[in-house]
Amino acid sequence: RKERVPVIPVDMPIFNGDTKPCKYSYFLGASRPEGWFPFRQIVKLNLDTHESIVYDAGDDQVVSEPMFVPRQNPTDEDDGFVMSFVHDALSKNAKLVVWESRSFQEGPIAECSMGELFPWTVHGSFCQDYNP
Repeated sequence: RKERVPVIPVDMPIFNGDTKPCKYSYFLGASRPEGWFPFRQIVKLNLDTHESIVYDAGDDQVVSEPMFVPRQNPTDEDDGFVMSFVHDALSKNAKLVVWESRSFQEGPIAECSMGELFPWTVHGSFCQDYNP
């Protein structure tokens, strides 16, 4: 029996677009408990089990749209990394935050300081074979 997924307001959804066939098990998006922008949470939702995992960056933090970057030669849909820029409104700095997708619930595996704030990089995609 499937039950309704708990209500979590989420925007900017992303899937692993290279996965075949087109039945997706995982969903990533940006959220905020109050339900409006600016977002401070990254949400990973298992569409098969309805389990949701929420990473909350905290007060005065703004997360960008999460990106899924598959590992080279992935073994399944969830084999890769989740990335998001996190902007600190108080210190006026930004960082790139990285999670291993399979163990998202354990928290970030890396953070890289990006220095002063820069544009929020919303609505993008990772395309491994793109070469302009």
